[in-house]
Amino acid sequence: CDNDKIDLDGRDTRDEYALLDYRLAGILYCLASLVESLSEPLVIRCLQRMDLATKAKAEGAALVMKSASCFGCLYLTECGWFVTIITTIMGSEKGAAPEEVNFAVTAFGASQCVYALAFTTIIYRKGMSSVGGIHWPKRIESSSLNNPYRDRGTPANHATIKEAAMSGASIARNLDLPALHLVMVFALQGLFKHALTEADRIVLSALSDSYDQGVYALAASYGGLAARLLLQPAEENARLLFSRRGATLATAEKQNDDSDDNGKGDAKDGGEEKESKTKTFMNMFRDLEETYFFLVRVVVCIGLLFAAVGSNYTLVLLRVLAGNRWGTNAEAGAALSAFCVYTAFLALNGITEAFVYGVARSGSDVGRIGIVHASVGGIFALMAPGLVRQHGAVGLVAANCTAMALRSIYSLYYAHGYFARGHVAKARSTNAIIGTLFRIMPHAIVLVAFGTPSGI
Repeated sequence: CDNDKIDLDGRDTRDEYALLDYRLAGILYCLASLVESLSEPLVIRCLQRMDLATKAKAEGAALVMKSASCFGCLYLTECGWFVTIITTIMGSEKGAAPEEVNFAVTAFGASQCVYALAFTTIIYRKGMSSVGGIHWPKRIESSSLNNPYRDRGTPANHATIKEAAMSGASIARNLDLPALHLVMVFALQGLFKHALTEADRIVLSALSDSYDQGVYALAASYGGLAARLLLQPAEENARLLFSRRGATLATAEKQNDDSDDNGKGDAKDGGEEKESKTKTFMNMFRDLEETYFFLVRVVVCIGLLFAAVGSNYTLVLLRVLAGNRWGTNAEAGAALSAFCVYTAFLALNGITEAFVYGVARSGSDVGRIGIVHASVGGIFALMAPGLVRQHGAVGLVAANCTAMALRSIYSLYYAHGYFARGHVAKARSTNAIIGTLFRIMPHAIVLVAFGTPSGI
């Protein structure tokens, strides 16, 4: 009985130290997120200026420092004096920690803080040394309602100035209200997208045992490599490209409308200029259209490569990377094969949604995207429990594939409506929609080549 009591006391002590480890790691991760969020304005400026080299150098240096600090912290957690210091700082009442106790999770939190500090420091140093430096926030005096960061060519009767003059509110004087509203819409949508991203883990933890969770985690780790290494950078750069070209088109379209309004009284002299501007606009429009369909075809080919070819060699990959134990596990191989198919849907959804977010210019467009995502989330919530109960991890991947397919359908529909402006006569015809679908598909010979491994 005394031995059992000692074992229970020792187990309670280890559980308390494990909880302390997780709590400290959570604090460090939150601190790292706060520090890294300070670099977001300069990261956005790098993307806006196509200065991808600065972002890549900062991320590379920060990753090296993160790896080195993680190795050092993991070594220190094996030292008793270091564990004693941590417990003293955190105010533990259990006294000296047992020998088998370490703070391994805290080591990863500390390395994440090092990454955030290094990345933010490098990006700010580069920003301060660049042309124009960093524009820190400035308060606009009530006597002068002119925004110091607004271009001189911007009309003085901007909505923000008008609202500030009417209400005299501090927020209206110092912030651009339309831009602030759009930021709030994007923030809410970002939170909702994060909830959708984590929905699969929530469903799996609620409806599956630890074995299915482990199989899904293994498949997600190895299956997500393609998404993290290939698709995510392509999506970010595509969104930047579409955003820049979409903004250029919007500016050109506005200039054409203004010239139409100003040239009504002098139609003869302004006719040639109007025709030239219209031709330039249509050339830019068709260039964006061709770029979009080319990028979609490329990512569709990448997705088909994983879905048709990669899904047949998952057991070989698991045997090489995870050993014979998982290499001979049929359920793990099936889950990873399903993830290869899921990669194809991720590729299509990533590039098509990048276009939607890149060219969307109003809160109503963003709001409709949010409604679509909410509807897809509801469909996922209805489908996932039944599929998980019947097929485990594979069923959850199938539910994710359905959600990605539905989101891709809306993104393609949005792109069809956007490009239909250049083909007004065919905008609403069924043939135009079918033609849009055919334009995103690779050549028939390529489809046959990808279908051959699946048939075999």
